[in-house]
Amino acid sequence: MRDLGCGISGPVLAMFLRRAGLEPVVYEGRPEPNDEAGYFLNLAPNGVAGLDALGVKDQVLGLGIPTTSIVFQNHRGKRLGELPDTPMQMVREGDLMKTTFVNRSFMDHPMHLHGHHVLVLSRNGEPVSGSPWWADTLNVAPGESYEVAFRADNPGIWMDHCHNLDHAAEGMTMHLGYEGVTTPFEAGRATGNRPE
Repeated sequence: MRDLGCGISGPVLAMFLRRAGLEPVVYEGRPEPNDEAGYFLNLAPNGVAGLDALGVKDQVLGLGIPTTSIVFQNHRGKRLGELPDTPMQMVREGDLMKTTFVNRSFMDHPMHLHGHHVLVLSRNGEPVSGSPWWADTLNVAPGESYEVAFRADNPGIWMDHCHNLDHAAEGMTMHLGYEGVTTPFEAGRATGNRPE
């Protein structure tokens, strides 16, 4: 076999074919090397199922980022389908929220929650010490994890995203919504809205 598409499914198929005695060749999707491409190993259900069939799912899952949303388009940009978007995290005014940021990639991810400041509780599993560490944007370097808390004290619908805006545009985004708060605007990819 000469030509395979990639993502995780291409290499998984190549592994199957090699076990069957064939010598597949996997081609890169770009004609020239691109140092900014391939930083993420996104794992969609089809690729994970293939990895499981090969018996290597657990080893690979620890290295990748589960895919929560994929938009499929043809060569002309026509939308063919998509996997579900990440649901909005819902809170009530006054809730004390705790969340963890984990960076399993090879790039920094400056995480930013609009409308709130976060209190850093721990870095890489170690509690922070000294003065309280409040942050508007928290840079999560490769291999790092942070546990943070915030008080839900600013009702609205707020974006939480990576401040590398290329990453946000690719889906490293979620929303925080307060119960009882609505908007006349539509959100999500199905609206046809396009980022600037």
